[in-house]
Amino acid sequence: MSDDTFGEFLYETLMQFEIPDRFITRDDKAATTLAFTGHDKQSDRSFSFYRDQTADTRFQTCVVPNEVLQQITCVYVASYLQVNRLEVQ
Repeated sequence: MSDDTFGEFLYETLMQFEIPDRFITRDDKAATTLAFTGHDKQSDRSFSFYRDQTADTRFQTCVVPNEVLQQITCVYVASYLQVNRLEVQ
């Protein structure tokens, strides 16, 4: 998670909802991914993403210990559900 203004907002929101931050890592060298949704006069949606070299694209392995990974069935990373089989290193 980035240390920028948006990352700080997300972090504070997680804390307000008492989401454990045990495995949250902060990245001061990358920005937070941003997604914008708009719609035209016919209500068709359009999406714009800012995700080039953002903090979530720099996720590192080994942040969560192997023994924790062996006990879980899914991992949420940067709002994307990672459903592939977890590989323990």
